[in-house]
Parts: sequence; C-alpha cells; structure tokens
Amino acid sequence: MARGSESSNIFFNEHILQLLSMRKSYITSRGPIVLMSSELTLSPVMAIELYCVRSRIEIMFNTLKKLICAFQFHFWTKKLPRHSRRPVANRYLKVPTENGHISIVQSCWQA
Repeated sequence: MARGSESSNIFFNEHILQLLSMRKSYITSRGPIVLMSSELTLSPVMAIELYCVRSRIEIMFNTLKKLICAFQFHFWTKKLPRHSRRPVANRYLKVPTENGHISIVQSCWQA
C-alpha cells in the first residue's frame, strides 16, 4: 500500500469516528441525526448550528424575492426552459437557442 493512501485512510477513519460520535450524541424522536458536510474542519456541533441557520436564510431570501422583488428573480428565470410540475418523461425538454440565452442560463447555474 502506498504512503499517501495510508494517510488518507487514517484521515477518513477519523471523520467516520466523528460522524459516529455525532450520531450517538444527537438522537431525536425520529431516530439518530447524521448530518454530512463537505467542510472537514467543522465540529459536529457547529455543523448542526449552521444547518439550523439555513432555514432562516431561506425564509429571508423568499421574503425578499416575493415581497420586494429583490434580485430581479423573474427576469433571469424567463430564459430557463419550462418544466411540468407533474413528473413526466424528459423527452420534450428544449435546448436554449443560440441567440444569447445559453450564456444567461449558464450564468444562472454558476451563481
């Protein structure tokens, strides 16, 4: 086994132990909580605190968007292809035309 893989296995095992300890520490009426994060420097408690703040941020964004039309949301969403609210096959999806709509859609995905 190469040296790099040994050190990465040790690093991986430490984070697995951290997740397992978090699972044992936080048990709700629905069962244990397992919260995963791509930020490896966060402690389990900080990850849960930041996850709780997420709902407040989403509510604020939705309020700004709907009440005061912040972010000019309706202008850039007009160029995105329409999708049905009911699940159907994707055979009728359309590719954006070449006259500038592709760059608008790509900038929305990169935001």
